[in-house]
Amino acid sequence: MNRILITVAVAVLAVIGGYAVVSNLGDGEGAGSGVSGSDTAPPESSDPVLGHVEVVAEYSSEIVVRAVPADGASFYGWFSGDAMVSDRMFETFDIGAVDGVEAVFNEGFTKSVEYAWEMPMFASDGSLSGMTRHEVVSIGLWSGDYWSAVQDDGRLRHATYADPMPVFMLSDSDAVDQVVEYLEPLVEGMTNYQKATVLAYFVQDVIDYESDSSQYGVTEFWATPDETLYTGRGDCEDTATLYVNIGARMGLDVGFVAFEDARMGHMSAAVALDDGETARGNAVFEVDGVRYAYVETAIDNAHSDVGQLSSAYRITDGNWTRVTYDSESGEYIGDSTVPIGTGTVTGAPMIYG
Repeated sequence: MNRILITVAVAVLAVIGGYAVVSNLGDGEGAGSGVSGSDTAPPESSDPVLGHVEVVAEYSSEIVVRAVPADGASFYGWFSGDAMVSDRMFETFDIGAVDGVEAVFNEGFTKSVEYAWEMPMFASDGSLSGMTRHEVVSIGLWSGDYWSAVQDDGRLRHATYADPMPVFMLSDSDAVDQVVEYLEPLVEGMTNYQKATVLAYFVQDVIDYESDSSQYGVTEFWATPDETLYTGRGDCEDTATLYVNIGARMGLDVGFVAFEDARMGHMSAAVALDDGETARGNAVFEVDGVRYAYVETAIDNAHSDVGQLSSAYRITDGNWTRVTYDSESGEYIGDSTVPIGTGTVTGAPMIYG
């Protein structure tokens, strides 16, 4: 999968709690304190006014730290001399290698992210031709907004179930505007199946799969479309939210599909097919006389066609939440979640991967 190429370097990850803090955290005046009873010093901040470092945990040979930018600032990366070691806000270092590492912060600014992806091409009969066209788009995102938003626990950040599905995470933002303005001319004149396929390739390519525990340090964290675009990473509910957000703005009849499981649930999307239109896979279902095809959004290093579903799930066991976009109010409206086929909506706490 094509990774995002950052043309103005900034942080890509934010961490919201989730790990037991076994140290005295930094006070914002430079580096945080080391773990009690340890002589290991965490990395220092390049500018205590712009941010500080917190020690999350220490093991026998590793130290876990996170960079915390101040209001209006952004985390740039971990540096050793002039070389960037990592741009992950939450990072693990070997204790023997942490000396000399510095957390570098900048004042908040607009980041231009270049997304490279493969646009599917279609044959004369409307089916996938097997060929793609390399595409690149640059989107501007304001880093200050990201840092403020991702630390806002006013949202159901750690939701394990919501009815309707994460409609409350959808937004009529400037970043989404830029993506829609870019994609709409590319899909002009296409059928619903073709539009859904183009959007699927876009999301599958520009967003790398990463679990919430790895990216945010918690078991479950629901990110907004802006946050997922900003980091270029996300798990199933994050990529599904991005897909539904953009698809609804583009006028598609779209929504969320979720599967409940005792160990780990799964969430993705579905799009209505035009009359007489078919999908390549068999994950197609009908609600209120409308035929919808499943779309897998959380996939790396490959493309999943519209209508294809992993053998781990059956579409008839899924749950469906239709989403519509009101262009006058700029609001996203979600219908109540309903079962597909013989599926059951239990409303039980669910971890989505």
